Amino acid sequence: MRIEPEAVAMWLFAGAAFLGAATASIIGLFGLPLPWQATTGGAAVWTEAFTLHGRGLYDLDIPFTAGGAQGADIVTLFIVLPLAALVLARVRAPGAARPLLFAGVMAWLIYVYASQALGTVVYNELFLLYVAIMASAGLAFALALARAGRALPELPAALPTRTLALFLVVSGLVTAVVWLLPLVGAIRAGTPPPYMAHYTARVTDALDIGVILPACLAAGLLLWRRAPAGLLIAVPLLSLEALLLPMIGMQSMRQIQLGLSFTPGELIGPIGGFVLISGLATLLLLRTIRALAAPGLGPPHRPRAGHRATPASAAPASAIAPPSQADRPGRIEKMNR
Repeated sequence: MRIEPEAVAMWLFAGAAFLGAATASIIGLFGLPLPWQATTGGAAVWTEAFTLHGRGLYDLDIPFTAGGAQGADIVTLFIVLPLAALVLARVRAPGAARPLLFAGVMAWLIYVYASQALGTVVYNELFLLYVAIMASAGLAFALALARAGRALPELPAALPTRTLALFLVVSGLVTAVVWLLPLVGAIRAGTPPPYMAHYTARVTDALDIGVILPACLAAGLLLWRRAPAGLLIAVPLLSLEALLLPMIGMQSMRQIQLGLSFTPGELIGPIGGFVLISGLATLLLLRTIRALAAPGLGPPHRPRAGHRATPASAAPASAIAPPSQADRPGRIEKMNR
């Protein structure tokens, strides 16, 4: 059995990302002994007093951020990594469905650990691990998309192209509204946005507005025109959006356990909006995978090495058309008798 070097590289990068993500999630959740420890004392930055979490890996973060990070750790450890193992077990199967699902898993790891490395949480002992996961997952993501692109010469007829396009554009615009409203309101009021505490950047806002939003719009436009490249962007985005439901659930659970509470407006607005998007994304992702797994969809046929296909113009006349009456003199002579 021939093993493709590209597939080996993809597995190696993905394996490094999986191992790093499992390690980071376990430490983030269960708080293994670390050389740095903070107290639960307070501090004042942005003229606003706040309390530190004070325990485990996220001891220097506020409870809102620590709960959010641990919610992402739960999803990574108990949902994403097992799902990745299932996809990876059959990633060599033909067709674009599995490489695209694999790229979706890698997109989650890139998003989560790029956020951690760039400052969603306070700098901690796992910073270099976050960077390594982000790099490994990024390389595996690129290789998976390359494999999917070769297996997807055209979009399957059963794909709900227009529905996907409209959903991605709408979800991108909803993301923009959810994040831009508090940011613009804070700028107009001359105050920092909520939960700034001692942080200096809004990494999630930056990634969602600067990366996810334009990716949704680009994928929607390409799918509207039935360009296969649109699906290469769409499936990783749908995978991220489908994982919003468990992520928001786990984050909210951990934040409430740490003593936070949410107003009805916060529950109905941002949380409710993203949960609705997640549910619709899950349904569309399932429909997309079913359409991609339909028989008859695959890379164009290529002749085997050393075999030359005979063009029609070079084939003998007898192989193209049946013989004419003039080519059968014996039959004509018999009829004349």
